[in-house]
Amino acid sequence: MSYKITWKTHIISFFITIGITFLFYNQIEIIIDNLIIQSFMQFLTASIFINVILIFTFAMFLITELHELAHGAANILFNGKVKYGFRGIYAYTQETTGRALSINEFTIVLLAPLMVISVLAFAMMIFNYWTGNILFILNLLGSSGDIYMAVSLSSYKYNSSIVDKPYGFDILNEN
Repeated sequence: MSYKITWKTHIISFFITIGITFLFYNQIEIIIDNLIIQSFMQFLTASIFINVILIFTFAMFLITELHELAHGAANILFNGKVKYGFRGIYAYTQETTGRALSINEFTIVLLAPLMVISVLAFAMMIFNYWTGNILFILNLLGSSGDIYMAVSLSSYKYNSSIVDKPYGFDILNEN
């Protein structure tokens, strides 16, 4: 069986992102307030709104790079080889050997960025609370598709295996 990443997957991920945003609304509001009152914000542009957009765009770019590298590192951990790329506005990491992973291994690959970057974010909170919060929340939002796919895997038998494909992944031995 094939799991194809389609417009439906993106829409479900979008609604997961909205749910996460509502869940962390207070923290997001505090982050934006802290960005506005930071002195360096005054020097980017004359507009606070543009400054916030620029900082979040830059942060998302860096987090996306870390996110995809974490997927790649997890794949390499399971003896895979990876390539990185973009499809439209989405960055991706794809395992290229065609090696089948167990459901547990593939779930680790899917959730590696969420776990690794969350630990990094919590460590950063020790030194600068709001910067760690930005990292944590933006990565959580960016991981919504991975969370959705990992949850989707729970409907398959534990002994199934997964092969990464350009369109998503194939589930083998799911019966």
